[in-house]
Amino acid sequence: MYPWARAYRFLETRKNTALFSTARTSSRENLFKWVGPIAEKKIGMYAKRARKIKLDALEDTKDYLIGVQRDSVTMQYLDERGYKNFDDSTSAEANLKKLMGGRNDLWFASNATVAGTCERLNVNIEELKLVLEIENTFIYIAFNSATPDSIIAAW
Repeated sequence: MYPWARAYRFLETRKNTALFSTARTSSRENLFKWVGPIAEKKIGMYAKRARKIKLDALEDTKDYLIGVQRDSVTMQYLDERGYKNFDDSTSAEANLKKLMGGRNDLWFASNATVAGTCERLNVNIEELKLVLEIENTFIYIAFNSATPDSIIAAW
């Protein structure tokens, strides 16, 4: 187990490396070899329910500080669209702690990440609210592009 950004860099640079699991996006499509899909995730903006934040579109987030996991699909999504109002952390746990502590306004994450992180940190998921659903994404196992096709086929 490695921090996300380091694991992603290993995937980019080390032969015979796999990353379990990651979103398959158009910007990543030709960087890796793919096995899957193995799951579907909904990604969106989460806020503390008590804050009563209401968002209708991504543009509505510009006045908020958004927690993202470093080099994750959510960080890349915002970066590709020119958004710079995000705070990147090395882990989902750090993002949840910042959100609950008021250091970030929103957390851009998947439903599975939010649920699992709340459980690990003993945070009642009912304290959070999905305030803007962004998209559904499919999750894959990504392999370094130099991985032999025979290994990909076996998976």
